[in-house]
Amino acid sequence: MNGTQLLLASMALALVTACGLNESQQLERELLINKGVKQYPSRCTRVDEGHKYNHHPARAKIIREPKYPVNAKELGIEGYVKLEFDLSTEGKPINIHVLESAPAGVFDQAGIEALSTWLYQGEMLPCHAVQLHFSLPPKR
Repeated sequence: MNGTQLLLASMALALVTACGLNESQQLERELLINKGVKQYPSRCTRVDEGHKYNHHPARAKIIREPKYPVNAKELGIEGYVKLEFDLSTEGKPINIHVLESAPAGVFDQAGIEALSTWLYQGEMLPCHAVQLHFSLPPKR
């Protein structure tokens, strides 16, 4: 999706879902949505690419759902955050880094806080990534 398509989709979403918000909330919502997608460079060089391992790659054993940011929930904003991280020898995510987020900055902290509580088991190779989606339940 190019920048123009993203902007049009954001504007359409803003028009459809802004019902029930006062003028100030609608303006705040539009400002957050119009931040668009923010991408950051990866800090990893994949040392495991092209190699076959006879080990089991790390898999999440304990997953805590992220808390929806109150402001985003009140304004009806949905989005995602992609996070990159390493694993400690105990299987805990460390060196958590945002790769991409949309709308930019809205879900970053909630994603980092949730991921920092996860626990992995298996081969602790460097440089993992996960994408967390933030979606509101349908209105009744």
